[in-house]
Amino acid sequence: MKSWRDFISEEMLSKMTWEKPCDNMFSFLLKEKPEDLLNLVKSKILNSADLTFAAEMLGNSNIPGVEEALVELLDHASVVVREGAIYGLTACKELSREALNRLSKVKEWDSNATIRSVAGAALEEIAGR
Repeated sequence: MKSWRDFISEEMLSKMTWEKPCDNMFSFLLKEKPEDLLNLVKSKILNSADLTFAAEMLGNSNIPGVEEALVELLDHASVVVREGAIYGLTACKELSREALNRLSKVKEWDSNATIRSVAGAALEEIAGR
């Protein structure tokens, strides 16, 4: 069975002291090697709470693949993960028309009223930039 460590480069593992994923670890990866944070998010190995925080932070990175990974999380079964993906997308400096359209669909059709509201607020914030 794979571990979260399998998705982090040896270089970063050698610098890390955390025994399990946490906000501080995600913050460290964002600063030091955001590609590892992206790999961790895409791995789908994190629990919902950790995946939520990782997704939110990942939006602050401008490496290729971030937008696609976050858009994919908009379909996650967990409400908190979908919310984290929305916050992550909101943090992205630029979003494609496809990502904006996907957020619009979430605003209209998500099964959770809070998620619909958060998506609406995200779209307003993005439009106001």
